[in-house]
Amino acid sequence: MITFGIVVDCNNLLALKSFHTFLFNYELHESPKIWERFVIKWSKKWIRNEAMKTLKDLQTEVIKNEVNLGINDCSTGIFTALYTAQSQNNLPEKQKVKTGEELFLLLAETELEFEKMKKQKQPDIQHG
Repeated sequence: MITFGIVVDCNNLLALKSFHTFLFNYELHESPKIWERFVIKWSKKWIRNEAMKTLKDLQTEVIKNEVNLGINDCSTGIFTALYTAQSQNNLPEKQKVKTGEELFLLLAETELEFEKMKKQKQPDIQHG
């Protein structure tokens, strides 16, 4: 069963990933002033730490509640966050995600793969 807390944790994790990506792109494409660079650096560090806390909260929630969802039962982002939390619980300590950067990369790559799987399963609609 999926609880409200699980959905909130998933959405928070995805929002943190999106904001981290925004800051990365801003640094890449704009010319931030020196004080902006300092704020961005501090913000990215806070976001990465917050993402790891959120992942740990999500892992705890997933352990407490049995969550049975299929890839087509919810959005790809939520499914990816749940899958990541559950798979991290089952990995040996050496293979677990240790930083926010690793977590964001894992979420992005996994979400892309799930999106491909979802598109393959959807039937083609023919008009005619």
